[in-house]
Amino acid sequence: MVKLKQNVDKLKRRKELLRSDEEDQKERLILPALTLREVGSVLQVNLITGVENNFKLHRALIVLKEEGLEVLSTSHSAVGEKMLYTINSQAYS
Repeated sequence: MVKLKQNVDKLKRRKELLRSDEEDQKERLILPALTLREVGSVLQVNLITGVENNFKLHRALIVLKEEGLEVLSTSHSAVGEKMLYTINSQAYS
């Protein structure tokens, strides 16, 4: 009976530990944010994602090309847990 109670207590502690790990992961999740800005003839796309989101820049570039935009330049930087991407493009002439 004592051993059974010890096992139950051990499982309860493990359950709480797993719950706290799950909450920590949710806090670190950063949802992507996208802004578009027109600067003269240039369309500037700014994207913020979490470092762990595995964002694929080439996918965004393909979408812009499919929409008739020529990519002029791209840049990215890591700031803490966030990745900042800037894509400058313009319509094909």
